[in-house]
Formats: sequence, C-alpha cells, structure tokens
Amino acid sequence: MSLFKSKSMLFRIGIVITVSLVIGLGRVVVAEDVKVLLGEAKKEIRKIERNMFSGKSDKAISSLPTLKEKLLKIKTVNPKYPGLKSLEKKHEKLDKDLERRTGKDLGGGTLTTAGARSQTKVPPQT
Repeated sequence: MSLFKSKSMLFRIGIVITVSLVIGLGRVVVAEDVKVLLGEAKKEIRKIERNMFSGKSDKAISSLPTLKEKLLKIKTVNPKYPGLKSLEKKHEKLDKDLERRTGKDLGGGTLTTAGARSQTKVPPQT
C-alpha cells in the first residue's frame, strides 16, 4: 500500500516540476522575443532618423507604421519593459519632427496646435 502512495506522490511531484519548467521557459522565450523586438525597434528608429535627415521624408513616413507595430507588440507582452518608454517618446518626437518638415498631419499633434495658435483673431481697432 505504501508503494502505491509513493508512486502517486512521485507522479504528482513530477507533474508539478514539469509544469513549472514549461512556464518558466515560456517566460524566458517571451523575454528574449521582446528583447529582439526592442532591438529591431531601435534599428527602425535610427533608419527613420537617417531618412529624415537626408531629405527622404517620404521613406521616413512610410516606416512609421512598422515602428508603431513593433512598439505595440512589446507593449502587449510587457507594458513595463525597460526601454519601451524611451522608444515611445522617440516615436512621438519623430512624428512631430516629420509633421513640421513635411506639413502633413501624422497624428503627432504639432499641426493641430500650430493651427490653433495661428488662427487667433485680433479685435478690430476703433
């Protein structure tokens, strides 16, 4: 009878260890994937900056959605991942800079606030 109990107990311990390893390894794989995505996002930002500063604003604008997609993937896996906040700020800055350079509304808000400031009415003089 005690032999049956010990086999059952060993089986349960084996299942717990297996499940723990699978969950632990899954987290490591996800962390590595996020690390790779973060590196790709940094490269994408640098590419956008190079295109913007070399006068290829259209190429820079066309690369913005892929950068945003990568940042969203990182955010869905781990919203508090180190380095994500700074990349999001760089993305916003690139949006604003490209809006100023091209005059196109890219969602950065620069044109909206600039338009609101320039349309102030001066009261007529009497």
